Amino acid sequence: MMYTSYYGLANALKNYHIKMVCISAIHPSWLPWIADIKILKPTIEILSTTNVLDARKMYTEHLESVGIDDIKYELAMQGKRDFALLCYETHHDIATGIKFCHRRFFAAWYEQKTGIVIPEFDLEKIKAIPVIENMTFEF
Repeated sequence: MMYTSYYGLANALKNYHIKMVCISAIHPSWLPWIADIKILKPTIEILSTTNVLDARKMYTEHLESVGIDDIKYELAMQGKRDFALLCYETHHDIATGIKFCHRRFFAAWYEQKTGIVIPEFDLEKIKAIPVIENMTFEF
């Protein structure tokens, strides 16, 4: 399964064995070991705009210039395990409109191109699923 999320949930993602993949313009220094997909990173010009519609248009144009085939290839290179495409904006900031975020622009664009939905990693929903650790088959 592919998700989008933010770096603030790195510990939760790690606990649920979800591979973390950086798609932010700046790779976080505290997570030097996580993967990168450079072609999904926004340009400085995109990040500099304050108009959400302009930012979405510019990022969509960037994705179109890269092409769906190259993007599918980069995503496939992440392997078969679950992974999350990460950047800095919190889910709360995006949901309330405080900030906009290219990761959700990407998810919408990718769904339009492929029909594949990329949900935001929802820690509250995940917490509701019991994690069985150190399971034993002894009765």
